Amino acid sequence: MTQQTASELLVLGLLALTSSRIFFLKKVKRDVVSTVPLVAFLLSLLNIVAWGLTPFELLISALSLFVTIWNIRAMLRLASKLVIDHYSGLFTIISVINLLLTIALTVLVLAFSPVHASLKKFEVTRTDIVACGSFSQGFTERTNPLERASAKISIFNSKFTPGYKGSIIFIPNKNVSIDNYQPMLVKLAHDGYSVYAAEFSEPNVLWFDQEWKNNAIIRHAAFFYDTQIAPQPSVIQSERTEDFANEYRALLSFVPIQNGRPVYAVADKDDAQALAVLRRDLGKIVRATVDIANVSTYLTKGLGPIEQTDPLTAKIKFNLEKDSTLFTASHLATAIESALSEQ
Repeated sequence: MTQQTASELLVLGLLALTSSRIFFLKKVKRDVVSTVPLVAFLLSLLNIVAWGLTPFELLISALSLFVTIWNIRAMLRLASKLVIDHYSGLFTIISVINLLLTIALTVLVLAFSPVHASLKKFEVTRTDIVACGSFSQGFTERTNPLERASAKISIFNSKFTPGYKGSIIFIPNKNVSIDNYQPMLVKLAHDGYSVYAAEFSEPNVLWFDQEWKNNAIIRHAAFFYDTQIAPQPSVIQSERTEDFANEYRALLSFVPIQNGRPVYAVADKDDAQALAVLRRDLGKIVRATVDIANVSTYLTKGLGPIEQTDPLTAKIKFNLEKDSTLFTASHLATAIESALSEQ
C-alpha cells in the first residue's frame, strides 16, 4: 500500500466512525465524535497539498466537507455542553447516507489504489531533496523549512551497487509527478543506475497565462486538462524547449560527475526536444538520451506507467486494467536500458 492510499483510507476511516456513531452512541453527555469530521476535512486538505488535485482527493475532500457541515449543529451543542439524548430522524438518514458514500468511496480507493513498488523488495533506496533557487542563480538544498521550495529531487540507488552503470537524469512529464514513474525508476536503480528525477516550480517560469494554474498544487491537474482533455492546448511545447532544457541542466548540477561513469538523460514526450539541446550543449557529459514516448508498446505516453501508478485514469481514459505485476514499468525500464546500450 502506498502512502497516498494509506492517507486516503485514514480520512475515510474517520468519516466512517463519525457517520456510524448513531448506532453505538446513545444518550451521551458529550458528543465529542462530532468533531471528527472537521479533523477529517483538514486532513483531506493536507492530502491535496501532499498529493495534488487527484479525483480521489477531491471526492474525499468534498465528502469530508459535506459530513462536517451536517455535524456543525452537533459541534455547537458540544461547545454548549448540552446532553445528546437522541439523534433526529433527518440526521440519522443523512448519517446513513454518509456512511454508505464513505463505504463506496473506500471500495473505489482500494480497487484503484496504486501498485506499490517496494523499495525493500528491489533493494533500492530513495532520497528526497527539497531545493530552493532559480535557473539563473542555481539551486541548493533548502535549510529553512519556511523558505519557498522551487524544486524537488528524488534520487534512487541500489543498496549494493549504486550507479555502477552510470547516472540517469529524468524530468517527468508535466502532466504527472515523479511518483507516477516510481516503479520504472526503482527498476532502473535496481539494475545498477543512479537515477535522479526532479520536479521544478521555479516562480519565474510561468507555463500558463493564468497565474493560478502555475501553482505547484494545481499545475499537474492543469497540464493534464490542457494536454489530455482541452480541444486546443494552451501550452505550446515546441516554444518551451529552452525551459525544458534548463530543468535538465539544473538537475545535472545535483549529479556527481565521476571519471568514466556516464550520464544519460531520459524524457517522456513533452521535453523530448530538450534532449537534442542537451546533446548539442552538453555532449561531453550527457552520453546518450532516450524518449520513452518512442516505445511502441507504451500506450499512456506522457503519463507514465499508470496501469500501476494511477489505475483510475488508466481505466477511464484508456480502458486499461490495473496491473499488479509492474509489467509496463519493467518493460519501459528495459527499453531504456536497451536504447542506452545502442547509443
